[in-house]
Amino acid sequence: MGKCLLISVHDVTPLFDKELDSFYGELKKRKINKFTLFVTPNWEGKYPINKSPEFITKLLALRRNGAELALHGYHHDRKEFLNRNQQSMILGTSVDSFKSAFKLPPTGYLPVRWILTNSLKCLLRKNKFRYTESFTTLEYFSGRKFKGFPLGMESVVSNKYFKYDRTSHLFSRAFSQIYARFVWSKEGVVRYTIHPREKLNGNFNATLKLIDGFLERGWKPMTYSEIETKI
Repeated sequence: MGKCLLISVHDVTPLFDKELDSFYGELKKRKINKFTLFVTPNWEGKYPINKSPEFITKLLALRRNGAELALHGYHHDRKEFLNRNQQSMILGTSVDSFKSAFKLPPTGYLPVRWILTNSLKCLLRKNKFRYTESFTTLEYFSGRKFKGFPLGMESVVSNKYFKYDRTSHLFSRAFSQIYARFVWSKEGVVRYTIHPREKLNGNFNATLKLIDGFLERGWKPMTYSEIETKI
């Protein structure tokens, strides 16, 4: 199978444009052009991507260079997809916004806070998404699955069972550092998540250090779609 590193950038929205630029720059320095960008089309209902043409142009340029564009909620409200009667409408609006901005469909869908219900999964399959994921599983609708917890300075914090505070950030950081050292010498598929808030809460350098650890040990960055066909 080899050593496959899935670097995913969450919360991709014009609100965090400056923080995201820092990550893109650091990934470029490491000659990493294969990563997946999970875009939120209208963060909190205040930052629609269609009102930010420079933001759209930047993401399309990253895509041309090897990155992948996927979908991450609509407003990034953990409750927006819990109502089964509204799921179809909200997902349709989110997909339409994405297509309007990038002139292409999203390849996959990342649930907000990893909350993946059965009804949402069925809806994603019906709308021809290639993949989705929960906190424990990366799942392709072709039938392939990869088990394992996502790493990252906010990977555990983003789970629905934890609150955002200093203690949970420290726990997430410690968990990722320990788990990374456990898997470094192994083979398989590892999901590594990046959040813009890491630039704001002081975890930016820790994130880069862990990514460097994977690269130094021969882990190869890939996009989510590549894994389905190449592994």
